Amino acid sequence: MEKFDFSKIEDRNLPEGVKGGFVDEAQGERRMIQEKIETGEADHNKTMTEEVDKKGNNELIKKLSKTVLRSAENGRRSLFERITVKNAEKIAKLVEKSPVFYENKENSPQQILLDAGVVDLFPEEFFNNPTQWIESQKNIERFDLDYCSGLPNSFPSGRTIDEIWDRPYDISKVKEFTVGKKDNQIELVSKRLDKKQLEEITLARRAWEAGIPTPKVLGEIKDKGNQYAFFEKISAINLLTLSQLIPDEVYKYVRVRIDYVEKRFREGINSSFDKILPDNAKERLYLIWEEEKNDIRSNEILWRIKVFFEQYIFRYLVLKVNDKTTIESKVDEDFSKLISDFSDDEIKKAIAILGFKNKDELLSNFILKKNILEETKNFDQENKIKEFKQEEEKRFGDLREKTEKIEKKLDEQVMSEIYKEKFGVDIPKKISELENLCAEKNVEHKDSPKRNILIEWNFDEWKPLKKQGEKEPKLYIIDWEPKPKSSKKQK
Repeated sequence: MEKFDFSKIEDRNLPEGVKGGFVDEAQGERRMIQEKIETGEADHNKTMTEEVDKKGNNELIKKLSKTVLRSAENGRRSLFERITVKNAEKIAKLVEKSPVFYENKENSPQQILLDAGVVDLFPEEFFNNPTQWIESQKNIERFDLDYCSGLPNSFPSGRTIDEIWDRPYDISKVKEFTVGKKDNQIELVSKRLDKKQLEEITLARRAWEAGIPTPKVLGEIKDKGNQYAFFEKISAINLLTLSQLIPDEVYKYVRVRIDYVEKRFREGINSSFDKILPDNAKERLYLIWEEEKNDIRSNEILWRIKVFFEQYIFRYLVLKVNDKTTIESKVDEDFSKLISDFSDDEIKKAIAILGFKNKDELLSNFILKKNILEETKNFDQENKIKEFKQEEEKRFGDLREKTEKIEKKLDEQVMSEIYKEKFGVDIPKKISELENLCAEKNVEHKDSPKRNILIEWNFDEWKPLKKQGEKEPKLYIIDWEPKPKSSKKQK
């Protein structure tokens, strides 16, 4: 087996394991088997040489797989290519092979811990060679592989090392399999853990024991330098895959405009969700408008007053309207037109929010501000305008926040209605409940993105799975990987 020349690798920031070259262990394997040949332990020189090449090549592929993965994760492809330029042709051939990430250390400690309910279901082959048996099982099915090929969130197929550059992920670390006989079978998921993630098993056990919906841990395996965790398999699909497979169902909808006129709001709901939501769901959206109607209409009045104060005052300055009677008449006329869509009672309530008793007091304040600006325009007009804007901004300070809260409430309700209609469960609400449950039980998940949330799924009928006696599909949290420890600052 030819040895690669990585003598010029000097970058200290390279992932661990690169500096020593890819083939240190492979060369060790070669020397060990060569000794067997020389001492006569091997019967056939040719056979043993082939074994040397095979084992050495496997080790090289494993090291290359891990190095490419780490380099891709850290965005160091160009650095990798620079330091391996002398062996570029050989590496180009190797990266077309299937990646290998698991260890195969013959003399490493072994430990097999299985749940009492499954221990008798495993075949003898598993106990003879756990690593070989586990790694020979099929990768867990990921339904976005073909459909979303090439998209940023899609996974590699696992066919070549080269594709890891664009999609840095070890697709082989999660397997699925069935153990037992026909009358007593159970489906399991196996996950190969990194050394830094061994705490995941402890966290997963704590979560399950605390009553958090999560797959039960059914086994811990240590073999040939690998660490595996076995979990019960849930018939479910993660929300990230669901969003990729059915994007139009949920994620592409027209944002609802909160119109202050009920008729226009209803027309907007009907046109936006005509083929998405049933009539009863639309009615629930109308109810939100009814509940918030007074605030919605008050906010519209306040926004118009804000525009009036900020824009009209400068209009009068430009027009140089100085006669008091003319100003009062013009201001009253323009303001009345601006708020003509609202009743006197609505206008009075909105003005009260700004601290004025009635329209006349508000407009007097407006005219006063205008006169102040007019009288001081030759002295410090810019500063006065700035002070005026700041003072009025304080008056309208809570207006934007109140409007945003109403918009957020309506948006959340829209999403809830779409989820309930399409998937039988209010997914955003359930995710929030799961997060609150974790906090209550003091079992912290490092994150809860869509890929770590599963929804029960009927794959035969391709729809959410609602078990007998249950009102809605159930959501689960998976991947209790510990939070990465922050590195200590170097002194």
